[in-house]
Amino acid sequence: WEPSLAQFWSSVSMKLDLTSSDYEVYIGPNLTTVHHLNQQSEAAWFYTQLPWRTKEFKFSPFQDTCIAVKTAKKYSMSLQIKKINYFMFIFTVLGIVTFFMAPTLCRNQFFHFTTGISAGIVLSVLILTYLVQRRLRAPWMSWISLLYSLSLYFITTTWYNLKDYLTE
Repeated sequence: WEPSLAQFWSSVSMKLDLTSSDYEVYIGPNLTTVHHLNQQSEAAWFYTQLPWRTKEFKFSPFQDTCIAVKTAKKYSMSLQIKKINYFMFIFTVLGIVTFFMAPTLCRNQFFHFTTGISAGIVLSVLILTYLVQRRLRAPWMSWISLLYSLSLYFITTTWYNLKDYLTE
């Protein structure tokens, strides 16, 4: 594809259809890089891939990408092309609206207080989670799941009580 304005919000992904979890994936801009990644993983005894594995790989539709799957099982790959990725479109529109509303928003006290409170809550949860993780000597992945759980709890509590907070 040649980059154009009409394809600004397009996205491409490949989905791996494999029943087993015994596989390795190497992604690079060309075959040489992918082959080099494979050799590094076989030669280095400390080489590890990320602890989580995904079976859907997202790419830029405007860059060359090579993907290799190493497994002993049978698998299939499917290419999914979205002409318009609606999340990207919504975030672009949201960014443009925020940009043009900036003169109004910078004078709005409600906007300043809500952004300050939101940033304070998120950073407080991050620090609290880190301190709990250090105190309990929990591993790194449990720290992330604890952070996610606490954040989700505070966000849903705030969302459900937003009417009460605004009227008081």
